[in-house]
Amino acid sequence: MKKTIYLAILLATQFFYAQNQVAKKPETVIIINNEIATMEQVMKYGNEGYIKSMNKGVSEQERNELAKKFGDKIGDR
Repeated sequence: MKKTIYLAILLATQFFYAQNQVAKKPETVIIINNEIATMEQVMKYGNEGYIKSMNKGVSEQERNELAKKFGDKIGDR
């Protein structure tokens, strides 16, 4: 019986140790005319009427080409 209680306490203590680090959220990388842009630039172009359409995401081939050009700035996926 003691072993069961000790095992239950041991397992329950694991729930008291919450995540100590803030999880890193994935960032959105914006590329305009083959250059990395900021959201402020996108808002500026949108307010001026220069943006007709946007794509959220690229194909695997386009992603690999961008990875060659920008390196690890665009992330894994």
